[in-house]
This record gives sequence, C-alpha cells and structure tokens, in this order.
Amino acid sequence: YCACTQTNATQTNTSYGYVIITWAVAFPVISQTAGLPSGSTFQQGVTTNTFTAYDAVGNSSVCTFTVTVNDVIPPTFSSCPSNFTISCPVATYSTPTATDNCGSATVAQIAGLGSNVTYPLGNTTNIFRATDASGNTSTCSFTVTVNADITPPVFTFCPSNISSQCPVVTFSAPTATDNCGSNTISQIAGLPSGSAFQVGNTTNIFQATDASGNTSTCTFIVTTTPDITPPTIVGCPNNINSACPGVINYTSPTVTDNCGGLSLNGSFTFSYSGSIVIYTIP
Repeated sequence: YCACTQTNATQTNTSYGYVIITWAVAFPVISQTAGLPSGSTFQQGVTTNTFTAYDAVGNSSVCTFTVTVNDVIPPTFSSCPSNFTISCPVATYSTPTATDNCGSATVAQIAGLGSNVTYPLGNTTNIFRATDASGNTSTCSFTVTVNADITPPVFTFCPSNISSQCPVVTFSAPTATDNCGSNTISQIAGLPSGSAFQVGNTTNIFQATDASGNTSTCTFIVTTTPDITPPTIVGCPNNINSACPGVINYTSPTVTDNCGGLSLNGSFTFSYSGSIVIYTIP
C-alpha cells in the first residue's frame, strides 16, 4: 500500500488486451487520515487529527494532535431595558439584543410580558435569556411598574354659553383626549343639539370617562328668551281693482322668520263687489 499522489502518468496500449500505466511519485508523501482539515468548523469538545507519512519503500510515521473546543464564555447583552414606571397600562420597550464571542446568540423571553401589551397594576419582572451555540446562557431582567391612572380626560372643546331667541338650538359636540388613550363622552344633563329648548336657562353637562374610570365634565348654559320678532312677509301684492268678477291671478307672497320653521296659508273668495285677501301667519 502506498498513500501517494500520481504524477506524470503515461499509458501504453499492448496487443495482449491490457494497458500498462506508469507514473512517477515524489517521496516522502503525507496525508490526513483522521480528524478535520484546517479551516473546518470544529464542534464543542475534543477532535483528534492524524497525519500519516510514507517513504518510497513503505515506511511510515504518524503525527497526531487534538483540537479542543471549550467555549465557556456566555453571550453578552448589548441592550437591556432599565426598570421603568408608567401610569398607563400599556407598556412599550425595545427588545433586548445580545452578542457572543463565538458568533451569534439567540434571545428568548422566559418570564414577564411582551412589549405593547396591557400590564396589570404593580410590578412585572421581564426576563430574557441569550443562548450561544455551545449552550452558554446569560439573562437580562428589568421591572415594569404600573401605577394607577388618576389623570382624568381633558376636554379639547366645550361649547361656550349660548343665548337664543329661537327655541331650537344647535351646538357642536364636545371632544376630549386622555393621557392613556381613548375615552367616551356622554351627555348627563340638558338637551341634545337640535332640540327645542324651553324659555329660560338650560344647563348642558357632558362627561368624559377613560378606561380607568377617571372622569371630567364640560358644562355650558343655553339661555332662550321669548321670540318677539314677527315674521317678515316678502312680496305682498298691492290692492287689485277689477271691473268684473272672475279669475284674477297674482303672485302669492313669501315669508321669512328669524327662527325659521314657518308656513304661510291664505284663503280667499271673490264676489261681484270684490274681496279682500288676508294672509295670516300663525
């Protein structure tokens, strides 16, 4: 047996049905017979590498050495949130990251709650664990403290007091914001916009309520006074004189009012002696 490398091979064809191949080999030669070549990825533990050398007459010698991989250095967290306190239940934080001396590391949460979710009142401890390819681990932990939300919503718009001679009063709906997100607004006193208000003062109260039950109110007064402004008739025809009874055409008048919502009704007859048409606005 010769573990050698063939060089300068030549081939000779014979008339006897076989081929003669000759070559020249430079001795001594060496080859790796166990282990992994240089530049390979070695696993955790001990790997034995063996090289065997031969001379031209078959004498051999062996070179053996071990490669020991013993990664005992855990990953290092390059970012880990500090403890923080909030008054709103939804907590948001950046996910921890880690590096390792031998390459990458995987990070997984093993306790607590994730980012951008609702936390209970009190303290919640979040723990993340980083693991490298050799099984070494390290942890990152931080505490999220949620205090009770005691901040009420704030009205961003509340109507001013309103005075009107007309019973039907309209106003824009109040709006509010809250430090922890949304809120609901409901009217708890008075009349809605577009209602017919009685003469006098009506107090309208709107209440904003957030998710924690904190409330604030918006109050304004609607004052209505008796309507003393009469309607205005537009286009009242002049007196009409006719020598003969019969059909007489004219343009009916129209009416406007400061409070709107009026109708104009008229009824009339003609006699031979003439007639006066009177329009009455109720």
